[in-house]
Amino acid sequence: ILSLSKINRRIEYTVEDVPSYEKSYLQNDNEELAYNEYINKPNQVIYIALLHNQIIGFIVLKKNWNHYAYIGDITVDKKYRTLGVG
Repeated sequence: ILSLSKINRRIEYTVEDVPSYEKSYLQNDNEELAYNEYINKPNQVIYIALLHNQIIGFIVLKKNWNHYAYIGDITVDKKYRTLGVG
């Protein structure tokens, strides 16, 4: 975080550390249920990347109003990001 302050006629700043954050995916059943709405829909699709029958990533696509694909979500497990998945 960058904090600015005006002291006399000078602008000074301080930089504060922000704790790192790593988003986790599909931690609970509610998130999995949210993706069920894409199944059997003509303008939506989910592609799942598997390695040894384990899900290592997925991409959610929708047909946008302008007929281009809209990427709603894309996720690749951190351990497999060097394999060209995604």
